[in-house]
Amino acid sequence: MTIRFARAVLAALLVTLVGLSSAPWAAQSPATQQPARPTFRADVDAVQLDLRVVDRDGHFIDDLTKDEFRVFEDGREQVITTFTLVNVPLPPRSSIPAGARVDPDVASNAEPTGRLYVIVLDDLEDQVASPLRSANYRAIAKEFIERSLTETDRAAIVATSGRRDMVREFTNDKTRLLDAARRFEGGYGQRTFTFNAMGAMVPDNLHSTMISLTGVADWLAKIDGRRKGIVLISERLGRSMNQIDLTLAAGELQDVERFTQAAGRGNVSLYVIDPIGVPTGAMPGIKPVFVDDGEAFDLDRIQSLVTLAEATGGFAAVHSNDFSAALDRIVTESSSYYVLGFTSSNPTRDGKFRKIEVRTTRPDLTVRARSGYVAPKRTPDAPAKADPESTKSTAFPPALTEILQSPLPVPGLPLSVTAPSFRGPRSTASVAVIVEAGASQLQFTPNGEHFDANLTLAIAAVSGDGKVQAGERGSVGMKLSPGSYDAAMNRGTRVVSRLELKPGRYQLRIAALDPAQGTTKGSVLQDLDVPDFSKGQLAISGILIASVLEPPMPTTGSDLRWKETLGEFPTTRRDFSSLGELREYVEIYDNEADRSHTIEVTSTIRDESGRQVFRRTQTLPSERAREKSVTHHVLTTIPLNDLRPGRYVLSVEARSSARAGVPVSRQVPFSIR
Repeated sequence: MTIRFARAVLAALLVTLVGLSSAPWAAQSPATQQPARPTFRADVDAVQLDLRVVDRDGHFIDDLTKDEFRVFEDGREQVITTFTLVNVPLPPRSSIPAGARVDPDVASNAEPTGRLYVIVLDDLEDQVASPLRSANYRAIAKEFIERSLTETDRAAIVATSGRRDMVREFTNDKTRLLDAARRFEGGYGQRTFTFNAMGAMVPDNLHSTMISLTGVADWLAKIDGRRKGIVLISERLGRSMNQIDLTLAAGELQDVERFTQAAGRGNVSLYVIDPIGVPTGAMPGIKPVFVDDGEAFDLDRIQSLVTLAEATGGFAAVHSNDFSAALDRIVTESSSYYVLGFTSSNPTRDGKFRKIEVRTTRPDLTVRARSGYVAPKRTPDAPAKADPESTKSTAFPPALTEILQSPLPVPGLPLSVTAPSFRGPRSTASVAVIVEAGASQLQFTPNGEHFDANLTLAIAAVSGDGKVQAGERGSVGMKLSPGSYDAAMNRGTRVVSRLELKPGRYQLRIAALDPAQGTTKGSVLQDLDVPDFSKGQLAISGILIASVLEPPMPTTGSDLRWKETLGEFPTTRRDFSSLGELREYVEIYDNEADRSHTIEVTSTIRDESGRQVFRRTQTLPSERAREKSVTHHVLTTIPLNDLRPGRYVLSVEARSSARAGVPVSRQVPFSIR
């Protein structure tokens, strides 16, 4: 097996991922950004609807068939071409706080996918009382993240002002989401101003808010076949309405229309939580709030939230302090729904709004769905221009570029990744990136006594502002003997790489493509926290795990040194046979100036009940080296024959005799089959 990889920060990779920086939260301030012109990504005549059907008591009806639905576009019945019932299990109510559970150290695109949300916190409101109500916003976001998200759900978070330190792309890491939500402050964002009908200058936050929401909806449109929810925590859609007749100006109406069109294209529902609740009410932990507008303006404030949400098939929770009920309803509506598809019988591409109505033949049922969509508008064909980037030998295939930019993992070609960090040169960390790919879907060609195939692979570490900080890309050429071919069919293939990164938070993106077919592709995303190993008197690396006695797997890559260290290549697998054994490798970094001490490293395994089933302690001798820090290499062999089938947690803890009671540790969950 051969591999051709280009290392370091790649100019071509930066070009490839430029789309990441166009996400709504990484763009310019809403005060200066202009709404993007609506575009359609696929066959624009194909329309997809997700909808809920409830009885008189509001209970979802899940036994309807395709023949019991009727879809009308502008009064004309359409032929339903696709029909699916989606039922995602509701999250169990758990008292375990975020951060208490042990998160997997392996990410995969084969994991079941739950609900999708983008939490939007409106920090553009400028009234004096808003900063005092910031605690309400944070409390609602915190409750939704901790109480409503499961391990298979993914959520992103953004502020309407576009502030970068609140950005979190799709993740199931509640700790990351909570960290972003804690940064919320009302009145943070820049504001534009306009003159109302009475000649007074008022903030034009509606324009900025609609731009932000439209950007989120356009970003979610990249995800097909899924119901997506925007959870907007906001008390108003700006304050620039005509203060005589409470109407919107023409420009503001265009902003609202752009958002509803984008929500329709992306199959996105808007859910609004009004943090004001009942203006004179209060809840434990929620500050009492008051509205500084008159009664008429408060009515218009609420109506604008309700109208916008319902136009997208969502709802607005207003004039209520029962935020928990509203959050539960969002989860319920995102868990059970029907997906209908049809091809419009109207071929005219006129850019006009088309009203959609969905009915059921079963009586006494209510259908909740978006009210329509905007038809595509034909534009003159422009002469094709050569793309200078496409002529470069370093450019990615378009299919690989698309999946590398996807907001979510792309299923198809099975991929899994683990990326533990170790101390690197100077002030960087050396991140070991282990990628395993299923090989049974690759197109192998018999070639004499060998089987040949290729896999195009890209690895990128992306910072919070959407920039690629390090990456590798290349072609994995496989020329396998019959024995290696059989192993690849059963176990897959492995690529081991290394990235040098500064301490910080990143998202690791891996995309793979079979160039012989083009349609065999996949991607996987992993949140990556790179520590600063120079901090503290004692530090510990990530954990590498190798499995002994497991069937072999064809392996290549730009960093194959780990085979010599562990005796086997590290693996992303966390499901092992009780007949084998594990080899666990960590590094301990001793930053103590006084080295007249010892370090104890203890590896333990506990089962689901917390019972300890394995323990091994090693004592590391003191080192009298002149370096500021000493690295200890610790390899532990763990037999699995005494472990019953089930789930376990492997913990590695290091403790210095010079600093008793201040250990450093890492944990990895795994299972025995």
